[in-house]
Amino acid sequence: MAGKGRDSPLVTVIIPNFNKEHAPEAVLSVLDQTYSNIELLVMDGASEDRFLTPLRNINDDRFFLISEKDRGISHARNKGLKQARGEFLAYLDSDDVWERDKLKQQMDVFKTHPDVDMVYTDAYLIDYSGRFIVHEGERSRRVSKEEAVYREPDYPHIYGMRIIPSSVIHRRKMTDELGGFDEDLPTCEDWDFFLRMEKSFKFHRLRKPLIRKRAFFDVMEDGTRKARGSTAATVESQHYYKAVVLRKHLDNYRKLHDMIPDMVWKISPYHRNFITISSRFWFLGKAHAGFMVRLDRMLGLLR
Repeated sequence: MAGKGRDSPLVTVIIPNFNKEHAPEAVLSVLDQTYSNIELLVMDGASEDRFLTPLRNINDDRFFLISEKDRGISHARNKGLKQARGEFLAYLDSDDVWERDKLKQQMDVFKTHPDVDMVYTDAYLIDYSGRFIVHEGERSRRVSKEEAVYREPDYPHIYGMRIIPSSVIHRRKMTDELGGFDEDLPTCEDWDFFLRMEKSFKFHRLRKPLIRKRAFFDVMEDGTRKARGSTAATVESQHYYKAVVLRKHLDNYRKLHDMIPDMVWKISPYHRNFITISSRFWFLGKAHAGFMVRLDRMLGLLR
């Protein structure tokens, strides 16, 4: 099996979990990787027994289940970071699934590009039941696997969250030097994490869909969405904490205004107008995050 032996660095995979029925599927997708020199830490926030029992039944000496109350996803990930032994660290949300050769392909990038600190990938989109889908405005459509590939444009990260945490693997030195996830952010914590890290470390995008990102709804035959499962982040809280993250990084955010003429055709009109207006009024955003929330909503009409 690939990824096993003295020359294969240990990879620690951290899965935060709380009452997720797809968590066993996520775990098995890690344990079935062709790159096998791993340890898998499931940081469970004291889930109900009906969700924990299937996890307890998984028998693999690389798998560790730690179940105790936590203070949210950032706290769970940070606890995992403290216990991790690996030279490389990877994340997987307990709703998502990895393709079988994800880790091997990413570790190959580190071999051929020793200057790279973090590798992330594209994704397939699936609905709650695991069917491949694409989003079309307020509706979605079931499609073939080949059609379900999700790729964000290569605009700067500050323009919007475009890295899926479940696709990420990075060198341990990143969190050793700059710390983990902000536990004061119940959502958008991943965006904040990557914005902090990209100032000091080199990212590499592997342009292949190597994960399956699950939605919190099923897609019906007519394209309508039927809500399933649960997510802690409401639309309102996402708007608010998006603004909080922008406040934290606003100095760099404002400087990007000068870059817009050179990349005007590479980003959507929504992001272009959002950056242009908010960077001109950066001092208002810095004074009050609510301004950014209202601005985001207003410019959302331009999507």
